[in-house]
Amino acid sequence: MTKDKAKKNSVEIAAAREGAVVQRTFWERNKLTHGYLLQKKIGGVGISIVRAILLFGLCFLILQPVLNKISVSFMTEDDVYNPIVFRSRCIRLLKITRSQQRSWNMPRALPHP
Repeated sequence: MTKDKAKKNSVEIAAAREGAVVQRTFWERNKLTHGYLLQKKIGGVGISIVRAILLFGLCFLILQPVLNKISVSFMTEDDVYNPIVFRSRCIRLLKITRSQQRSWNMPRALPHP
């Protein structure tokens, strides 16, 4: 044991005798618990991330029909009953995606419209 560690331990023992609480760093406490503290922390963060992803997905499932109704409400009556309007929107998006793939030198994943 080095002198610094011996001095630190003697200070902690003296503080413990007086009833004072010894403040340890996260890594010191983790070492005393043989890594359990770090595993618990990582598990908590992982569960929070999974919970956030599920919440985002559920919100999308709930809001998507509402957003669809809002977009349809701005269409004229002829556009609502005309299926070409939806098809032309899809084809336009496919063309934009394909042009972006060419500019990024990505492999072609979409068929030529």
